[in-house]
Amino acid sequence: PVIAAKLSRAVDATPLLRQFKEGDAAYHSHIVVPQDSPVQTIKDLNGLKIAFEEADSSSGFLMPADVITSAGGELVKLRSRKRDVPAGKIGYVFTGDGNNTMYWLTRGWTDAAALHDREINHIETVYPGQFRVIKTSPSMPRQVVMQGQHVDPDLSAAIKRALLDMHKTDEGRVAIGAFFGTERFVPFVDGRAAFVPLLDIIDRLTYAKVIAATPNTAPKNAR
Repeated sequence: PVIAAKLSRAVDATPLLRQFKEGDAAYHSHIVVPQDSPVQTIKDLNGLKIAFEEADSSSGFLMPADVITSAGGELVKLRSRKRDVPAGKIGYVFTGDGNNTMYWLTRGWTDAAALHDREINHIETVYPGQFRVIKTSPSMPRQVVMQGQHVDPDLSAAIKRALLDMHKTDEGRVAIGAFFGTERFVPFVDGRAAFVPLLDIIDRLTYAKVIAATPNTAPKNAR
């Protein structure tokens, strides 16, 4: 969703629909530590390491990075999990995959990890009571169907109707289920308004120099 918001700004695309999956059209990112960790707040992560998934992951990097920097934490990217963390910083490493992130956390290779709702449930099932959440991001939409401004309104309406109705037939359910387990698509009440907080995340992370500024995505303010 954060990448979709970034795209909407870059090319003036419009959010059309949201993916409904695993019983919901929204999800969260959580910062997780071992149950016996002394870490209680974001500031307690200073000098420690956190595992993120990959640079373009909303739940695995962008949302939790915003949670950390908004709480006053200063992130620094490490070349590997074996590197030392500079004083007063929170070191982060990319694992490349959500399963890797969970594995690194359970192995103790990092002090914390960013996990989304489903991963939290998995960790609790396999290691009940061994990990806890210290901070949770605001809710964010799941994958977003976007459209360009050049699309004919009648064509746009037809595409929207087709996608909204796909879960009503066996053939349609098979087709959307093949797309990352989508159960159905649901409309935005106001897609552009829904993207405002996501665009704010991009601005804040750019201002904090966690992500690089790109054309049409330079920070508008320092919030």
